[in-house]
Amino acid sequence: MKIRLLPHHIYKILTAIITLNIVMLLGTWAFHFYYYELLTGSWEEASAIKHILKEFSLATENTIATWYSSMLFLAVAIMCAICFITQKKMYSRGRDKFWRYGWIMFFFIFATLSFDEMSSMHERLGDSSTFNPLGDYPLGWVFLLAIPIGIVAVLMLYFCVLQIKRAPWAVAFAIAGILLFISIPFQEYFEMQSWQASTDMANWKRPTFYLLLEEGSEIFGATFMFFSTILFVAYASNKGKVEPLNPSLKVKFSLNRKNLLVWLGIFSALLGIIMFLLFNNNTLLEVEGEHGELHNWFPSATAFLICLLALYIFNRTKYFSPSYRISCLFLAFLCLFLSAYFGSNMYSYFNNVEQEAIKLVFIALLFPVTILLAIRYFVDSKDAYRKGGFILWAILLIFALSFDNQYSAAIAYVAFSVLFITLFSRIQVKESSLHNPGNLIEG
Repeated sequence: MKIRLLPHHIYKILTAIITLNIVMLLGTWAFHFYYYELLTGSWEEASAIKHILKEFSLATENTIATWYSSMLFLAVAIMCAICFITQKKMYSRGRDKFWRYGWIMFFFIFATLSFDEMSSMHERLGDSSTFNPLGDYPLGWVFLLAIPIGIVAVLMLYFCVLQIKRAPWAVAFAIAGILLFISIPFQEYFEMQSWQASTDMANWKRPTFYLLLEEGSEIFGATFMFFSTILFVAYASNKGKVEPLNPSLKVKFSLNRKNLLVWLGIFSALLGIIMFLLFNNNTLLEVEGEHGELHNWFPSATAFLICLLALYIFNRTKYFSPSYRISCLFLAFLCLFLSAYFGSNMYSYFNNVEQEAIKLVFIALLFPVTILLAIRYFVDSKDAYRKGGFILWAILLIFALSFDNQYSAAIAYVAFSVLFITLFSRIQVKESSLHNPGNLIEG
């Protein structure tokens, strides 16, 4: 595989992320001002615009904004994996060989943060007396996770310090991002102290400034880390010869396809088992309060990965037929939409007659697109297993879209896992084979 980003590509990506960050923060402010300030928290008195404003609030669970924040963390995790692969090729001896595994630590940390952002896991743990000796104390998660958070933060900072001579600008952005994350528990603790010190605790309202500061720390902390990983890859891939304000990266690596597909299958199965266990964990499911849905991250994250993979194929197949490249774009946009559809819990909203009509419109649009894409890839595939994979994906996805409960998310996760493995098996892992388009399609 070959990943190449020129400076204008990198700046376009960062501009898009920063723009979306600002939009989500403005949406958070708008919903908070409209709902809590103008309507004093009365949902029944709000107009229909409340549904739109809510979707852009980072401080509200199961929204487009929360999905965006979760996928931003996942994007950082993916970049950390690329950092590991890049440094593995360059540094294979001595201390560098050992410390490159720090990127694996970063990968799991940000993948966990992605899951937590959508599932509210840390709030669930903190609010559950089974896991937290403080019981339902509102700030229980801070005390429960204070020591693990501190240890992880120290390890992350130490790892960054080791990289200072190698990539100083990358380290600067990484440390800035880590410090923003570290500040969040302290911000929440300060807010809780303000609430307890209030003379009218029952009517105390969270100041908008505190809200925006906390949510902004999260998404801009992730943005700094994302840019930091790009700079790390740029330094590594260019052997330290890179301009901090004009970075470009070029990563090329080979993969053993059979082993990779086996590991993808095992990893997908393990995530499926975790999802099943969460379905049956009443301790976490029955915690009071508004929380994200535990099961939505699995189909949402997998669909997001397929979107990135489809875009990669689109960019690496410039000499293919226009219809094939267009089908890649359609698949990318479809999976991006479905990632948000499941990640924001939108599929479970259709629970009355009026909303059922909206769902029928969604299905009327999604079903034919799914079927046409499955047929397109089915015709292109020469291998019976790949043909079966695309057909199975279409059947499972259509089946999943017909439900509006947690089983819909479970079936969708299986569908996206099948598609991801099937689509990945079509990519030629040797760059020299790109001269033969058939190799890239069927490998």
